[in-house]
Amino acid sequence: MIRQGLTELVDKARFRFPRQKDQKDLLPTPASFSPSGAINRHARHPDHSPIGTRRSMENQMLLLQRAFGGRPEILLWHALAISYLRRDTPYTKKAAELFFKIWDEQAEWMATNLNGRWLISALQTFADHGRNAEEIRCGSVGYVYGSLIKIYECEIASAYDRKPSTGPFRGGAVPGLFEFQPGDDILFNLNTLVAAQGEHAGPVGYALGSLMAQVKASQSVFERTDALATDRADAFFAFTGKRRSG
Repeated sequence: MIRQGLTELVDKARFRFPRQKDQKDLLPTPASFSPSGAINRHARHPDHSPIGTRRSMENQMLLLQRAFGGRPEILLWHALAISYLRRDTPYTKKAAELFFKIWDEQAEWMATNLNGRWLISALQTFADHGRNAEEIRCGSVGYVYGSLIKIYECEIASAYDRKPSTGPFRGGAVPGLFEFQPGDDILFNLNTLVAAQGEHAGPVGYALGSLMAQVKASQSVFERTDALATDRADAFFAFTGKRRSG
């Protein structure tokens, strides 16, 4: 990596979790925490606005209360556990126990009720703290998949005027990454590979499946590219594969 000119990324990778030994413990006790009970309680709104940055967990808690106030409390504790797991604090083990208890007991509910942003955050947490190879692999693939779609969709929505129709796709600027046309099998193969990571992966598979379902149901590069391939008899579609003849 360093020989390829990626020194800054290597340095960042070594210190991905900033050491913050002075943080306070705001987490509930995992052993007595009831995920089902936290679904039925509503998170309270913050008493006041944060004073300072989100580096302080007290401020982060206020920001999360602002985001989840009035919604099921489990969403607040899930987000707070993730916030601790993005840092190196004395409470990493406790935060991991809480995070996994939520997903082990309420994976289907969480996958159904989290939006794309928080599904990606959950997948990243599985990638970083997964209990086995399957969880780590599924979380890693899902995090990269969701993040790149987010980046691409934000760029194209912000930087370009979308034409009502387009001609053949042109090659991009990255050497060797060209020769893709609507109807080629690359999108279907990509989604197939991503979906395969959710098999036998446990609770994280619910998160990945929900993220993919949200992408499938949205106007994204997949939907737009499929629409350009309707005149190809041999077209592959991003989530359904090759059109059946007859």
